[in-house]
Parts: sequence; structure tokens; C-alpha cells
Amino acid sequence: MPERVNGNVSGMRVSATGPSPDRPAAEPVTMQARLPQDRVCDRRHAGAAAWVRGWRKYAAAFRVSARAQLAYPGEVVMRTLFLLLILFIFSSLWHATFAETGRARLGGLTLTQMLWYLALTEAVILSRPRTALRLDEEVRTGDFAYALGRPYRFVLYRFAQAQGERAVRLVLNLVVALPLALLFSGGVGLSAAGLLPGAALLLLAVTADYLFTLSVQMLAFWVEDTTSLLFIYDRLLMILGGVLLPVGLFPGPVAAVARALPFSAMINGPAEALVRFDADVCLTALVRLTVTCVVGGAVAAAVFRLSVRRAGANGG
Repeated sequence: MPERVNGNVSGMRVSATGPSPDRPAAEPVTMQARLPQDRVCDRRHAGAAAWVRGWRKYAAAFRVSARAQLAYPGEVVMRTLFLLLILFIFSSLWHATFAETGRARLGGLTLTQMLWYLALTEAVILSRPRTALRLDEEVRTGDFAYALGRPYRFVLYRFAQAQGERAVRLVLNLVVALPLALLFSGGVGLSAAGLLPGAALLLLAVTADYLFTLSVQMLAFWVEDTTSLLFIYDRLLMILGGVLLPVGLFPGPVAAVARALPFSAMINGPAEALVRFDADVCLTALVRLTVTCVVGGAVAAAVFRLSVRRAGANGG
């Protein structure tokens, strides 16, 4: 009689329930055969989880920055009053201009389209963030070095903060500006076909604006105070961007310079697409803004890397 050791009979291995007499026992699947696939799946799941966790940080930064804008109703009221004053003054100006010239269109826009164009450009330019990009102060106080050590990508985190602030400001500005444009013009000056292209151009425009502003403020490592540089950039964006006057009404040489620079694509491009949709013009603006974002991103990345090296060389 064979000797039984730990439930097994010497010379053969028997399962706990015993093999079936009708079918042979299946070959056991070894751990080594499944291990490579398991590792690949684990790596994929870990990578996806890390990606989701990473973007949650930026989404949280966006939400916090957006909510912070609603905590100061006084600032919202003052911006609303300023927007009302600007639109009233320029509405009166354009009414007088169209009446004096006797023309139905100026720069390709009717009076109604012109007032809606003005409302859109003012809403966009007044929505630019003022608190989320004070990098020059952080450079002077040394907070920039501490921010680099936190578990997020600095440029993306600040982009989320800036766009959270800008999104709330833009929505509030549009809520005020568009009814005023309807009141002052007596009609709707938006193009239904241009809503989607105009929104896409606007997203590219605010991205390009962030990249340029970031690049200018990172120059604080060399000039310490970037207020004057930001002032110059703001004025170029307002004048050559076509905030108060469409680029089509600029004198010939000035219009050529404005169209050669990215500022007109950032302001005039989205606003004109929304009030007077033209497929060729929108495509040109889309190409210009895409190139602007690529070049602006490369410049911002280069300036940021140099700034990080300078911060390390100076001991933070």
C-alpha cells in the first residue's frame, strides 16, 4: 500500500477532490505564464491613474481660482460700471461717425456689427487675469523657488489658475456687454455661423496671451520689475490688436504691421469671426494663432528653463 504523505500518495499527485475519471486533469496555469501580461496591465492602469490624478490638480486649481473671483463683488461692480461707461462713449462715437459719413459699412462692418464687435473686444480685454500671474513678486520674495518644488508642473498649474480667473471674468463681462450692445445698436450683431469658429479662436487667443505674459514676467530674473514691460505689451495688444478700432479701419502701413504681428489675431480675429463670419479670414486667423501658440510656447519654455537655472544659481 503506498505511503500517504500530506494528502499525497508517493509516486503520484492527487488534487484535493481527486481527478475525474471521465476527463483528464487540466494543466495548471503557471504564474510565470501570466506575469508579463499582468505587469503590462498594471503599468497601464498605474499610468492612467497617474494621468488622472495629475489633471485633477490642475482642475482643482482652475476651480479654486474661479471661485475666488466671486468672493469680491465690489470688484465685479466696478468692472461692470467701467464697461458700461466705455460702451456708452464709443456707442455714441460710432453712431455719430456713421451718421456723418453716411455710409452703411465701415471696415466691412455695419453699425450694429461694430457695436457688437466693440462689446466683444472690451469683454475679452477686460477679462485678462490680474492676480494669477504676479510672478515678478514671487521672484523678488523667493516664493518662486518654493513653487518649483511642489508636486505639479509649474507652467500648467499657473495656466489653470489664470484661465480659472479669466473664465469667470469673461462670462461676467459678456453678461453685461452683450445686453448693452443690443440696447445701443437695436439689433443682434452676431453671426450664427461664426459662433463655433470664434470660440475656437478665442481659446487659442487666451492661450497665446498667457504664454506671452508668462514670458514677460519671467524676465523678472533679469530686470526685477516687469511692470513697464507688461504695460508695453498691454498697449500693443490693445492698439494693434484692434480693441477699439477694427484692423480693417487702420491706415494701410499700420494695418500691414498689425496683420504681421500676432496681436490682431488674438483680439480682432475672434471678434470679427463672431460678428462677420468669413471662412477664409477665419482659416487665416486660425493658422496665425496656431503658429503664435507654438512659437509662444517655445519662447516661454526657453525663458522658463533659463529662469529655473538662474534661480538655482542664485540659491533660490
